Amino acid sequence: MRLLLKPPSGRDEVDSAAIALGWSLANVFPQREGRPRQVIYATAEGLITLVEDHRIDARYLVFSGHDPEGLAAQAREVVETLDEDAVLEILGREPARGLCWLGIVGASREASEKALRDALGGEAPELRAAARFAAEALGWEVEA
Repeated sequence: MRLLLKPPSGRDEVDSAAIALGWSLANVFPQREGRPRQVIYATAEGLITLVEDHRIDARYLVFSGHDPEGLAAQAREVVETLDEDAVLEILGREPARGLCWLGIVGASREASEKALRDALGGEAPELRAAARFAAEALGWEVEA
């Protein structure tokens, strides 16, 4: 379960949410060449990871545990997020960014899946790369 933070939200907003929701800082993994910076919080219900993804200019939360949807619902009450419909709007203005961000919010809408499949088979290298990133994040099988 992932939530895409609405720009310019980031670490400050998540730190405030952590205080409000009782999340404890558990670990920080610094940015490396192929891995974004990750700040991990713990609760009795599970783990919450803030990913500051420099590769796609996005900040998002990843929830794991026995009730990730419940943790995400709590977070949604205190941090601003973008859903799939909002990302589809961004896709119209900024195609590469929108495609990458679909990999975070999911591609449950027919329009999202079509946009990803069209870009994967398209001519524009930047859009193919963005769609590949999203498809891999969604767990799709992607040909090399």
